[in-house]
Amino acid sequence: MSTNHKRPTTPFAGPSEEPSVHVELPDGTGLSFDRRDFLRIGAAASAAAGLSGCAPEKEEILPRPDRPEEARVGMALSYATTCFACSAQCGVLARAREGRVVKLEGNPNHPVNQGTLCARGQASVLDLYDADRLRSSQIVSRAKVPPLDLSNDAVDEKVSAALVGKDGKRPRVRVLTGAISGNAMTALVEQFVELFPDSAHVAWEPLAPIAETIAEASKRCYGERVVPQYRLRRANVIVGFGAEFLDTALSPLQMSRGFSVRRHPDHQHGMSKLWVFEGRMTITGSNADRRIKVRSSRLADVALAIAHTIIVARKVGTLAENPSVVEGLKDFEAGAVASRVGVPAEAITKASDLLIGAAGRGLAIGGGPASTGASGLALEIAINLINTALQNDGRTVFHQRPFQQGANPYGDLQKLVHEMRSGLVDVLIVQGANPVYDAPPVLGFEEAMSHVPLVVDIADRIDETARASDLACAGAHFLECWSDASPRAGVAAIAQPAMRPVGAMRGLGDCLIAWATKVFGEKAGLLSEAAKRAGGKDAVPSPTYHFVREHWQRHLFPLTPDAGDFETFWKDTLHAGMLVPRIEQPETRERPLLGSAFPLPKMEPHAEGELELTLYAPVGMYDGRQGNNAWLLEYPDPVTRVTWDCPVGLSRGTMKKLGLEPGDLCEVKVGEWKLRMPAVAIPGQHDDVASVPLGWGRPWAGMVGGGLGQNGYHLQVSGPLGPQLSGQAVAVRKAGGHVALAIPQGEMTIDLGLRPLIPYTVLSKYKQDPASGTERLKGDWSIWPGHAYPDTRWAMTVDLARCTGCGACTIA
Repeated sequence: MSTNHKRPTTPFAGPSEEPSVHVELPDGTGLSFDRRDFLRIGAAASAAAGLSGCAPEKEEILPRPDRPEEARVGMALSYATTCFACSAQCGVLARAREGRVVKLEGNPNHPVNQGTLCARGQASVLDLYDADRLRSSQIVSRAKVPPLDLSNDAVDEKVSAALVGKDGKRPRVRVLTGAISGNAMTALVEQFVELFPDSAHVAWEPLAPIAETIAEASKRCYGERVVPQYRLRRANVIVGFGAEFLDTALSPLQMSRGFSVRRHPDHQHGMSKLWVFEGRMTITGSNADRRIKVRSSRLADVALAIAHTIIVARKVGTLAENPSVVEGLKDFEAGAVASRVGVPAEAITKASDLLIGAAGRGLAIGGGPASTGASGLALEIAINLINTALQNDGRTVFHQRPFQQGANPYGDLQKLVHEMRSGLVDVLIVQGANPVYDAPPVLGFEEAMSHVPLVVDIADRIDETARASDLACAGAHFLECWSDASPRAGVAAIAQPAMRPVGAMRGLGDCLIAWATKVFGEKAGLLSEAAKRAGGKDAVPSPTYHFVREHWQRHLFPLTPDAGDFETFWKDTLHAGMLVPRIEQPETRERPLLGSAFPLPKMEPHAEGELELTLYAPVGMYDGRQGNNAWLLEYPDPVTRVTWDCPVGLSRGTMKKLGLEPGDLCEVKVGEWKLRMPAVAIPGQHDDVASVPLGWGRPWAGMVGGGLGQNGYHLQVSGPLGPQLSGQAVAVRKAGGHVALAIPQGEMTIDLGLRPLIPYTVLSKYKQDPASGTERLKGDWSIWPGHAYPDTRWAMTVDLARCTGCGACTIA
């Protein structure tokens, strides 16, 4: 290693030759030092000055007899509230110490998740303390200039000035949010919108097309748009068609809980049986007793073939006498479908026999990305036919109290884009949505926003949509603000703050109430009444608290005649975190099928050997809303086992055909959109399916997750009911280059014949001998040398019959 410094050109002067330094003092006297002493004293003085600057300021210690409850040192407090990490809206218990939330757990009394909590819910506590969160509102100016901090009062002035309008004419307002299901919050947004003429509320969730397809199939078959509950704990036999009820579809914790309860071999109604037809490997498929690989675009054919076998061939149920049903299924005889789809005919007939044998206790279920494809509507209609024919309605398919999250019509977002581009929107308020990132690129949402005079985004950070806005209001975390939720009909849940905001953050309710009251005063109705009851803008509880409380008193309290007075009811509700009113509603056993189910929607599967794409929401990143959460970025995907990246998943055969090794970079192309990403081999995936995870590729997620991976939403195409997440043709080719994927395990499969590390058996042998599968093999089970345990020996056991492999334990 070479150096490049200069030596002194003159010799070092000795002590007797050093010049002196004279310092004149204020009183006229002076001090003289030689240079060496002066430098020594000066260095000591500088160090002393630096230490004094680092010392804390002097503060007086005062007694605090009125210390708030949440600040009691050493005492952990739990608050029952609602998680909004996804649209399932599960009940949680937030544990706080010294006024700060430190842990989330599932609420054991909540009817949705019943004490369980997924990886995203567990990790939500980290989002509270994200260094990239907005601590105060900012003027963003659509990223044309650096953002400037703004007080909430200043924000209110700017927004209210725009809401007043010009020349006595009120502005046309659009409120764009994520899924809002709560009774009070829905009413709050509706009352705000009604204050302005020609205004509307639009909801957008990027994964809503799945629920939208289920709801549309229900409307065509039965005349009502609902997303029914699926009661897996009542099902003896489950047949899934691209189903992802153990992954991220609909309400995975509710369905996972019901499924795992019935997977115990000693259950009073017997251990349930799961068959899955799917293209990409999923958590649901990995838990199946039998899994059959089918291209996503061909799942509708398989479901219709099973419907044909049950209704036409075996003549089971009243639908066998329905001419339109028999005519509609005539082209889906099991043998013919098996030959053109490439699945064993035996699998179709065997699945049909299992469902027939469990009539009234069986379940056909879809609800994965395949339901959004070109044949997705036909798939969900076929599932309805199977369940109706076997009288599963009202038993395992419960439509009386359906799921209420999701199912947001994509047409509403398309209409909003058209209105913005046509100059029909004066003020756009965004909260809980990030369409610049996750809306289909064909919409051109960011360009359409540029035609709106004022865009206000209530966000937790300057994300992709907030950068394209005028004002970014610091949005509160769901653990910092009041709200409510109704994840399914018959369940009303409270979302209460478990801590005070870490900055000048506000929730959606507080913002809308402040702006409406500032513009309309008392004419704002209940919104202004809520502000009055709060006693001022800085009061605690917030205006939203008073609005939610009054709304519940008017509309939900009357449904509980045994609750006593309202104060008791309210305190009990806050303690429990939710309300389940006792509404007598008979379970309808059958729903009459309408003729509008036929003719079936047109299906256009791709040619055999042509790759088709499946976009899916991974358990960790989900739709991308927690893209800066380090725990979730580090979380190994339950299927690919990859962390900190999002590879395209291919079968081993396709990897070999394309000359790819795990980590090799490849180009994934759909239409004009291309992504460059590493490849990974997934055992069990169909050779003609390429899978790309969503939720990655956010350029403005934050300093931890910003820019990681690729944005899979760019590969969406327009489907019959919205963005198509599955079935579109995709081209994958080797692009050159390689990245080392972070995978915390060496192998994707275990050869139990070669290395019998995991004891296993089948149900029939277990019934004969409960010790079956646990026979001691030659040698010692442990890889560690022998050790004596004189007192206590600790061990962790996992019931693999009930464990679904979701990986939430790695976060918890």
